[in-house]
Amino acid sequence: MPVNSNNFERLEDWSRTLLKSLDTSSRIRLLRIMAQALRRTNQRRITSQHNPDGSAWQARKNSRLKDKKGRIKKQAKMMMGLRAAKHMKAYSYSHGLCVGFSHDDRTTRIARVHHYGLRERIGQRNIQYPARQLLGITDSDIHMLENIIIKHIINSPL
Repeated sequence: MPVNSNNFERLEDWSRTLLKSLDTSSRIRLLRIMAQALRRTNQRRITSQHNPDGSAWQARKNSRLKDKKGRIKKQAKMMMGLRAAKHMKAYSYSHGLCVGFSHDDRTTRIARVHHYGLRERIGQRNIQYPARQLLGITDSDIHMLENIIIKHIINSPL
């Protein structure tokens, strides 16, 4: 992941003490806001077809798809279904947050194969997919999460 580990550890240390000072319902509310914001940034990254480090995904294999009238169809962007809130979930708990894919076996398998660049058997063929990182945390994501925590602390009643 393209996370500067020192910044991530700094965020963990800094936020841990602040989060412990909040009551449980307020902490869960804050963590839900943070998880949803993190999900949105990952959805935008999938829409733009980029890895968390900013590099573009390897293009899909060129296949000439034709419609009923014989015209060549434009290829759609990859993973557009996976970015939907139906599949990409944001969870918050009293002790943390999680952004990942739904527990549907098919969705999880597709996301895992593409995220790690695994081999999958389709019909009679084994296909090796290139790694396309679907989820990740960048330094700008950490900065965004810090700002969310600060805004929440400032706006919460004492």
